[in-house]
Amino acid sequence: MFLVYEWLSLPVMYRLIILILLVAALIPLCPAQQDDIKITRIGVEEGLTQSQVTSLGQDSDGFIWIGTIDGLYRYDGFTFKAFRHNPFDSASLQSNHITAVYGDRHGMVWILTAEGLSMFNTATERMRRYNISFPFRYTPDYFGKYYEDSVGRVWINVGTELYVYEHAHDSMQRIKVPQRKRKDLRFNPRKQIIEAKNHPGEYYVTNDSGLFMFRWNSKRFTPMKFHGDEYSISQTLPIFMLVQDSRGTPIVLTNKTLNVLNRLTGIPKQYALPDEFLSRSEPISNMHAFVDNTDKVWVLRSWTETGIACFDLQTLTWTYTDHFMEHGKRVPIRSLSSVLQNENGDIWLNSEGKEIFRFSQRTATWKKYEHEPLNPHSLSGNTTDFFSDNAGINWVGTNGNGLNKIEYQPVKFRSYREFQDGVRSIQLNDTRAFSANTKALWVGTLNDGLVRLDQTMNVRERYS
Repeated sequence: MFLVYEWLSLPVMYRLIILILLVAALIPLCPAQQDDIKITRIGVEEGLTQSQVTSLGQDSDGFIWIGTIDGLYRYDGFTFKAFRHNPFDSASLQSNHITAVYGDRHGMVWILTAEGLSMFNTATERMRRYNISFPFRYTPDYFGKYYEDSVGRVWINVGTELYVYEHAHDSMQRIKVPQRKRKDLRFNPRKQIIEAKNHPGEYYVTNDSGLFMFRWNSKRFTPMKFHGDEYSISQTLPIFMLVQDSRGTPIVLTNKTLNVLNRLTGIPKQYALPDEFLSRSEPISNMHAFVDNTDKVWVLRSWTETGIACFDLQTLTWTYTDHFMEHGKRVPIRSLSSVLQNENGDIWLNSEGKEIFRFSQRTATWKKYEHEPLNPHSLSGNTTDFFSDNAGINWVGTNGNGLNKIEYQPVKFRSYREFQDGVRSIQLNDTRAFSANTKALWVGTLNDGLVRLDQTMNVRERYS
């Protein structure tokens, strides 16, 4: 009674201020709030009978294709249609285990399976198999990062060869890439192909034998020479990455140098990677390069204690960073696995799934983000990868803790992981595959099927 009397005796203004402060103090303790969410559960009756999604794609008609460990499914907005392997039908899938799905802009859907490559023609509704020999057990990375060039040719990497599909002739061509036997080769060759910017019909191709210019009209490979020996760079410095800057300058990353090529002469300028970047004891097994929108090249060594190196193509200088100071404490930058740049120009780095880093190019400052149990606006758990949708929204997938949307000004994370469908709980945990169109983000999960996030209508739908 005493507390009630004391409360009522306070002036109205004081009571209002106290209530506002109490509400503000309690908000961080509440679960992360979702937008207005409408959930539609579509189950076995609609045809998606497998909940372990391995890959997502979209065809030129807007249909969503879902690869799973046991079949391929097409969703037209209302129902699912299943496609499966039939040992007695050569027009069926090569295998039910789907590892990658890509839709090209001419209406073909390319499906990599555990037993080979298939192509589905959306106009004729027919599946076609390609008897392409894969030298060893492949993954979507070994599949060559399926590539569609500016005129619609589809390029497929297979071992030492390239396969090119031309829609105009409905034909698949086999192109053998020059190869030199390497006795000292201790890793699978990373063959890459990119089309030369502003030069249709010309392509840069790398493998363990070096860098080549391929011209479509002549079907010939021309070696790009390094110090007079066309093969010297690959014999002593294996190629890890091939990228281009905004002007189309080809840039080759090796385990010791960054090579910026002169397109007219084909001769590169070599810039040694920073000593600190190479001094670590871990073996150099995997390196990545990323060119940002200011023509800076970011170089990272995956899953090592090494920090990150940045090369400025304007000043031709390196910057190496392996830590920064935050609140008076030294924060190490290490075990990096992926990189993303948002529309503001900020660089985001994923670090071994435990934390992510943001580098602001405007202020030249670093910031670390991780899961904080008492902060509902922090990351919801260990991260797996970044993804940007067609609306420019950046997402962070996690291993068992849902999907995080990055919000800015100030930076915070909105978590999507559990929804209520009546009395039933829908989980969005292990996010494994992403696909985006103008209206929605589609997310494949490890065990919980397919989830649609509609950016316009604030709708979240799950299909399993």
